[in-house]
Amino acid sequence: MRYYEKHGLLDIKRENNRYRIYDDSDEQQLKLILIMKYAGFTLKEINELLSLNDNSIPEQDCIERTICF
Repeated sequence: MRYYEKHGLLDIKRENNRYRIYDDSDEQQLKLILIMKYAGFTLKEINELLSLNDNSIPEQDCIERTICF
C-alpha cells in the first residue's frame, strides 16, 4: 500500500503520530488498483483512470483525457 501511496494512487489519512489510518474506501481503491494492474495497465494509466473519477476535474478535461489516452 505504501508503494501505491508513494506513486499518488492512494491518499491515506494519518493520525497525529503519523500512523496510517485505513478505511473501507482505501480498501476499495486498492482493490481497483490491483484489478487494473492485473489487467495490464501501467501505474501512469491507472492514475489517469482514477483521476477521471475525481469530481474536481471539469467534464471536458475528462473527455479530452479519455480521447488522448
